Amino acid sequence: MSDPAARPQAAGDPEQFLAEFQASRSYLAGGVRGGGWLDFGQFNWHDVALGRAIRAALGALFAATDRLVDAVNTVADILRTHLAPARPSPAS
Repeated sequence: MSDPAARPQAAGDPEQFLAEFQASRSYLAGGVRGGGWLDFGQFNWHDVALGRAIRAALGALFAATDRLVDAVNTVADILRTHLAPARPSPAS
């Protein structure tokens, strides 16, 4: 019987997924502990303007929602014109 570690992992194999997850988690934890790429310099929570941050987040959310509604309405208009049953022309 062959060694299970020697055989290639199948796509979507749970063991491979767990190994990749643990590696990425270790990489992230190393960045947090060591400063590395997650180093934001001196950061003080009391400097955070929570009201402005919430307003900006809500503004972005509403803008995205507005664009989504516009896109859905455009698609509905297109479908309405192309899928509408043909109307007979009025008799002259």
